[in-house]
Amino acid sequence: MTNNTSFNRENWFYLKEGHWVFRFTNDDSEKAQQAAFYCEQFMEDDEDEMIDDELRSCFNCMKRRWLIESFECRSVTALS
Repeated sequence: MTNNTSFNRENWFYLKEGHWVFRFTNDDSEKAQQAAFYCEQFMEDDEDEMIDDELRSCFNCMKRRWLIESFECRSVTALS
């Protein structure tokens, strides 16, 4: 599968107090996988930090910081 679509951060994240927060919950692995597929900034995290069985997932990205119900993407913040 190839990535022919550009990454639009607003499809996956919303801006809250200067931080880009995932629009979906920590349980929505399908959306996390889709967002990571389109993200050119994805960086695989350490294996012991990974929680999704699918490698390419925001849940497995080194640039994600967990929040109570979601996570912040530090890659998207850097692109702002």
